[in-house]
Amino acid sequence: MMKTPLEINGVKFDLTPNGLKLEPDPRMKNPEGKISTWGKKGIPLEVKGKLPKQLKNWGFKIPDGDISSNTGKARFKAVVESVHETLTASGDWGEKLAKNGRHSYEDFDGIKIADRSTIQKFIEVAKVAELGKIDRKTPDDPTAKTQAEIEAEQQLSGFARNQKVVNWQESPSYADKGQENVRRLWRVAILMNLTPEQIVQVGSNKSSSEKIKWIEDRITKEKTFEAGGKWKNKVPDISAYEWMYGAPEFKYVMNPPLKDKKGIAFAKPRSDAYVKGSRSILKEHMKVLKHFMQANEISFLPAKKGSLWDQRIIKPSDTTAKLKMKAQELIDFDKCLEDGATIGFDKKGIKIVIDTRLKHKKGKKKGQAKEYETTKEDWYDAYFYYRLAMELGFRAEEGFTAVGNKPFNQDIDSGVIELGRLDDTDDKGTGDMKVQILTRKTAHVDREKHAGFILSEKTKKMIRDKKDHIESAMKKSVLEAEKMGVQKLWINPDTNKEEEYPFHAMIGTDGKYTAVGTMQLPSRSGKRESIPEKEAREARKESRGIVSPVNRTRLKMRAIMRHCYSVTFKDKDFEKYWNDHSLHSLRHVFAQDLIKTSHYDYAWVAQWGHWGGVEVLQKFYGAESDEDTLRKAKNFKRNTLEHIAEEEKEIEDMSDEEKEKIEKNVDDVLESTMDQSTITKPNASESDAKLEDKE
Repeated sequence: MMKTPLEINGVKFDLTPNGLKLEPDPRMKNPEGKISTWGKKGIPLEVKGKLPKQLKNWGFKIPDGDISSNTGKARFKAVVESVHETLTASGDWGEKLAKNGRHSYEDFDGIKIADRSTIQKFIEVAKVAELGKIDRKTPDDPTAKTQAEIEAEQQLSGFARNQKVVNWQESPSYADKGQENVRRLWRVAILMNLTPEQIVQVGSNKSSSEKIKWIEDRITKEKTFEAGGKWKNKVPDISAYEWMYGAPEFKYVMNPPLKDKKGIAFAKPRSDAYVKGSRSILKEHMKVLKHFMQANEISFLPAKKGSLWDQRIIKPSDTTAKLKMKAQELIDFDKCLEDGATIGFDKKGIKIVIDTRLKHKKGKKKGQAKEYETTKEDWYDAYFYYRLAMELGFRAEEGFTAVGNKPFNQDIDSGVIELGRLDDTDDKGTGDMKVQILTRKTAHVDREKHAGFILSEKTKKMIRDKKDHIESAMKKSVLEAEKMGVQKLWINPDTNKEEEYPFHAMIGTDGKYTAVGTMQLPSRSGKRESIPEKEAREARKESRGIVSPVNRTRLKMRAIMRHCYSVTFKDKDFEKYWNDHSLHSLRHVFAQDLIKTSHYDYAWVAQWGHWGGVEVLQKFYGAESDEDTLRKAKNFKRNTLEHIAEEEKEIEDMSDEEKEKIEKNVDDVLESTMDQSTITKPNASESDAKLEDKE
């Protein structure tokens, strides 16, 4: 007897005679356009495991019911619709589920909800039912905003068109152009409860110094900000200074002009890493306020140290410069990550990592440390990331957009460059290797890439293994490549044609840590556009074109790094720094490693590691301790004047031909170890010192 078909969105799906599964359905396709695996064998109606429970926890109505009953069909239909909504940008629950590589789907706490195959069958049913395209949400997607955010942007848009704001944005004197800086000024205006005209005190006969003093008092002494929305009348009014320099415990919203409207969100909650009393938020807002006032004819004297307007970093040497690691700690940290990729996993291949820094903000686990389910692949990714950081010394999250194949365009793109020169100690003939990564922080000063040589043979092998894996996958079908974690095809936005994808992740599978198609793009700070330019672009339905990080998996790697910091580094005075800066801390580990292995040659380390100079390196990454100074002094004393006199006499007795030969050999060595495209050429005295070292 024919069972009544299952109907979703007006589309019918035939059931098997026993009513327990969907009939095989040729409408279900794989990425190559052929009938998918689920389309060939049919899909069981029974839904069990974590998925339906989690969907209920998120507020979806998932009925219970026997698989053979109409309620069972309703349960399957509800799961299909709910899964679809969690994976779309337009749904209320946008992206509750997130794909972890090619194996599973997790929630944002990193807990596995279902394997990839399970989610895939619901996706295929949703596509046949024409529920809508499953688009990944990106940070600049205007459809992925709440109503409060839309209303806020409408007000921000009007603010950006104020003539005083336009004067500042169009001024060639400041590099402030862009919506982020306009948003910062808008926040300050809201906090002070002033219009742009009131900030610059139009019509006032006061001098510039009197106007500045009035603003300072308004910011620090007057309780000008009143919370709105659900916080109205529940929290005391505060000053602008308290918001910028304190640690708000709630999401501030504007007090709306009409009581029957919801409050408009003008700032996100502070991150868990924010420290009360940190000047970072104060500085970035006061800078744009000062520039806005200057652009509107208010003159400033040089800021006093520690004042509201001061942009200097105060006492950096009290923090990062004193971070120290012993050689054995560096060895143990490497071992913690490498061993972590092979041991401690349960029968399902899962290892729980507890992140004591991040806490659950809601639900039954509110206030408890977050737990992450990690796999061997997650740990290998972390170890690979660390090894790459020890070679290149990149900042924070720059390694996530490192490309594991040849650069698409060697002048501007990330990638692996085989130099082909054979090393005398290398009997395999693998040669030297250079890796380029994008440095988005310095892109605006024409330093958009950072290139460095890979010295460790172990790291070279990891890179080559990944490069070979990518090349192998690209020779296979689209589906086989996807199973290997490699994106084979994409729609090139420059040509609007389907082409081979050229930006494959070195760390992890394609799309695991950075959205596919955005690996090569700039960050928000790398591409500035005004509010009117942004609105014109959105009206044309054009993407802004910025890198899109997958924060859920990046947080998991941070948790792994914190675990190894905690078990290897003994100086607990700096434990908070390691926890708060779990990826940028690797640059400090890189610095300490180079400082020790180079016998404290700060000039060489600064050049090799792309620091601005020795002072920057010593001030922020590795000030010399008394112990280090004593060790160097003892080494220097071993080099007696008698020994130096003998060396000087030996050089004097050399022929001009011998001296020229030595100089040429030294030049060849320097050329092979320095990347001239990215490293500043040293001055004469520094060059002489390095030549002596090489000789």
